[in-house]
Amino acid sequence: FIVFFIGVMIGKYYKRFIYNLKHTKNISYSTATLLANMGYYAILTITFLMSLKVIGLDLSSLAIVAGALSVGIGFGLQNIVSNFVSGIIMMFEKTIKVGDYIEIDNETRGEVIDISMRSTIIRTNDNINLIIPNQSFIQNNVINWTLGDDIVRFRVPFGVAYGTDIDKVENVILGALHNSD
Repeated sequence: FIVFFIGVMIGKYYKRFIYNLKHTKNISYSTATLLANMGYYAILTITFLMSLKVIGLDLSSLAIVAGALSVGIGFGLQNIVSNFVSGIIMMFEKTIKVGDYIEIDNETRGEVIDISMRSTIIRTNDNINLIIPNQSFIQNNVINWTLGDDIVRFRVPFGVAYGTDIDKVENVILGALHNSD
C-alpha cells in the first residue's frame, strides 16, 4: 500500500510539474495535458506492478491467470478499451484539442474543456458541460470550427417584415452586437 501511495503522489507531482512547465517553456495546453495524462498513467501502471512485486506476487503466474481471464474480460470491457484507445489516438492526432470549438451534430456544439483517456468534456453555448465518450469522436463525423484558425464565423438567420427600413435594421443589429459580450 505504501509503495502504491508513493507512486500516486509521484504521479500527482509529475502532473503538477508538467502544468507548471507549460508556463515557463511555452508549451500549449493540449500538449501539456497529453504529457501529463500519459506520464501519470504510466507512473500508476509501473507503481501498481511494483507494489504487486513487493507483496510477493509472482508476476509470471499472474500472466497465466490474466491470459485466461482476458477473453471474458475483453468482451465486457470492449467499450471502455475502445474509449481508452480513442482517447490516446485523439491526444496524439491533435485534430481535436482543448480550447477547440466543435460541432458533433446539428444541436450539439461547444468548446472542448478537457480530453481525458475515456471521455471528452464539452461546454456548450448554454454553459452546460457534456461528457462524451471518445469513441464517438473517432467513429462519427465531427466539425472542428477552430482546427486551422481561431476566427469563426457563425450564421444567425433571422427575418424582418417586408417594407422595413434597411438602415434601421442595420442600426438595431449593430447596436445589439455592441451591447453583447
